[in-house]
Amino acid sequence: MVACYSPKIWKKQDTILINLPYNDFDLSASEHFKQMVNTIISKHNCYSIILDFSNVVLIDGNGLAAIVNAFNACSNKDIKLILCSLKDTIIDVVAKKGINTMLDIFDSIHDAVDVATSYSYLRQRSIEQLKGMESVFGDPFEESISY
Repeated sequence: MVACYSPKIWKKQDTILINLPYNDFDLSASEHFKQMVNTIISKHNCYSIILDFSNVVLIDGNGLAAIVNAFNACSNKDIKLILCSLKDTIIDVVAKKGINTMLDIFDSIHDAVDVATSYSYLRQRSIEQLKGMESVFGDPFEESISY
């Protein structure tokens, strides 16, 4: 039986937040995840992608490989990949595999969004003229985007 996943995805300015729908980040979930991330980075201009792991209870080697794959795909497009809300057991596995040295991991969505929007702001500043803080951070997340 093929699992059907419905992630919640929001976009604010050039930051995308993905609430991962997987309880078990295994082979089936990792295949869905890879396709989703590749589609998102090809369709949407963004500087940061935040992966919210609050629903994920277990992760296996396939899930870890999918994270590394996403990191590489994002790096190739100069996109910052950020993880947040990982369970302690998942943090341990990620640390043992050294993935925590590749990307930023935060305890909460709020911390991740703060860093992502700051990173985005600094990138925009180097590309465009400086905008007022309200124009960069003032808009709420759009309700949802599709991938």
